[in-house]
Amino acid sequence: MVTVKQGEPALATVGRQRRPFSCHVCEGTVFGAHKVQLNTAVAYRLADQLADTAISLACQGCGYLHTFMPGMLELWPANEGYPAS
Repeated sequence: MVTVKQGEPALATVGRQRRPFSCHVCEGTVFGAHKVQLNTAVAYRLADQLADTAISLACQGCGYLHTFMPGMLELWPANEGYPAS
């Protein structure tokens, strides 16, 4: 996996199949990724599944926030494109 700095324009793939991810609102493919702290109630309910943080993708087209459990995403520099299959 390629390292992308927090907030830099990035493409995202999801899961083991590296499925390209697009925004559910505007179908944009460029995001800014950020680590977010979950509130106590959410972290408590999900304690068996993940830590108290998540990865948030902010769509650079419309601003919609998508949230994922750690380890479910791979990020790629937007200017380099998706990885070869």
